Amino acid sequence: MQFKKPKVFVVGESVIEYVGMEKYFEHMGAEKWYKENIKDVDFDEMDDHNAEIMSEIYSRSCYKSFGVGLGEWRIVNRKV
Repeated sequence: MQFKKPKVFVVGESVIEYVGMEKYFEHMGAEKWYKENIKDVDFDEMDDHNAEIMSEIYSRSCYKSFGVGLGEWRIVNRKV
């Protein structure tokens, strides 16, 4: 079994931390999802929707559901 060193990214508080969010998506290999759904959003006009955006990101983070192939970490070889 290979040990994975955990990483922590500050993605948001009561407001979105854009630099941390972008680093997180790069680390996850989800740049495409980020570019298509978040990067070009005018956040100055979206301040009232920060909680909605963060909720979606947190929910998708649980299952790495930012694209096909990103959830492979759940597949484990087990002896039955």
